[in-house]
Amino acid sequence: MSCRRRTESPDRWASAPAAETASGLLRKTPGHSASVVFYGGPPPEEEMARIIAPVLGFYGENDARVTATVEPTQRAMTRLGKQYEAVVYPKATHSFVVFQDIGQNNRAVADAWPRTIQFFRRHLN
Repeated sequence: MSCRRRTESPDRWASAPAAETASGLLRKTPGHSASVVFYGGPPPEEEMARIIAPVLGFYGENDARVTATVEPTQRAMTRLGKQYEAVVYPKATHSFVVFQDIGQNNRAVADAWPRTIQFFRRHLN
């Protein structure tokens, strides 16, 4: 999920459920003012360097492959001076928005969706 507003600033972060989709949008969609990532992997660090908008990411603890990228992404974004907040939900899976009936996914969605709306309201004036 990603939102854009008109801007002359080229922010290349895009959010998507898969790293390859996010990276593709990063290269093709300028003008982002805020991005929310649901269980997607990060772009390469050289593309992170071009991010200017704040990024909020939601991840399921039981999605080891993607969740393993959260701490390195936090370190890279901090080192690059970028705004990145990650939330990892205990006992939630990959695609927790799609599979809300599994484990603690429904709790993850119940928390993530209002946070998403608040984040966009704060950054998309």
